[in-house]
Amino acid sequence: MLNNQFSVSVVTPIYNEEEIVVQATQQNLDALNQLQCNYEIIVVNDGSTDKSRGLLEKHFAHFEKIKIIHHSKNEGFGRAVMSGIEHASKDYVLCIPSDNPLNTSILNKFSSVTKEADVIVGYRYGRKGYTPMMRLNALVFHILVSTLFQIQLRDFNWIHMYSRKIFAERKVKVQSTGIFMLAETLIRAKKEGCTFQEIFVKQTARTTGVATASKISTMLKTMKELLVFYFGDYRKN
Repeated sequence: MLNNQFSVSVVTPIYNEEEIVVQATQQNLDALNQLQCNYEIIVVNDGSTDKSRGLLEKHFAHFEKIKIIHHSKNEGFGRAVMSGIEHASKDYVLCIPSDNPLNTSILNKFSSVTKEADVIVGYRYGRKGYTPMMRLNALVFHILVSTLFQIQLRDFNWIHMYSRKIFAERKVKVQSTGIFMLAETLIRAKKEGCTFQEIFVKQTARTTGVATASKISTMLKTMKELLVFYFGDYRKN
């Protein structure tokens, strides 16, 4: 499908993803080339200690449309995403996990609703690859965000696309460095009067590696950032 009007920066944060980073980045590249849109890919290596950095440089450093950003140390998922957003130059920023790379179906869905909202929120049915503990944590998190912040969306932690103007012009500034960053962005965007559109985006199960969301430390950090934000900036404004 020819869609030259769709201008998008695809941001993918990675941390120790040597087993999938080349395949995922190549799949994103292939999908964007098929759509024939105005794009760039921004891969943020968040201080990986495995071979991720070398693999990215070896396979993609020569691609003009691929930016590779390296953090000297692990700064957290949210900080990695924001680092990508800060380097973005296109009209829209599409944030996607490394274990669920793009295809033309996903791109067509997002590109078809760009004129309808400032923020396009992807949602899933079910959570592929999630353990019972991860599912319970996801349910509790969803209830807390919906109730405390009065924002009704199907999914807060999946694939999002933002008009880059919400950061540059509407002054949406996010403080969370962990996974809560995604929800915080939506909450702040709502407070700034941004418009929303939800679309279904199918999730594929991770085949290698360990999902960050499965770690107890990540779950605890996410809940801590939620509560700090609620009792801090959110209630002050």
